[in-house]
Amino acid sequence: AALPASAATPVIATPPAQGLGLTTVAGGNFTLSFTARRATGTGYAGHTRTYTVESTANPANPASWQPVTGYTNLVGATQTSNITGDDQPVIVTMPETNSIQFYRLNVRVE
Repeated sequence: AALPASAATPVIATPPAQGLGLTTVAGGNFTLSFTARRATGTGYAGHTRTYTVESTANPANPASWQPVTGYTNLVGATQTSNITGDDQPVIVTMPETNSIQFYRLNVRVE
């Protein structure tokens, strides 16, 4: 999701089950949100679901996606001692900039 620097009206997007939501907030910041879920079900025993928020100014270049500092390798709910419950909301607060930036959520099962 890209947020133009001129966005003045709050916009709220509800993410799908494994999507990345976007909300603008006052004070020159915006938030990205998603739900960190644990790896469950048939075939997932012993596996961990991890999440990394990535950003780029050029989504057409696959090599340009970079992890957002502080939001890499987040472990899904109930798979670590610091996250409890089946659905753990994660909120990433980012400063608004004068350039267009794109964000995605990289989800892995390891």
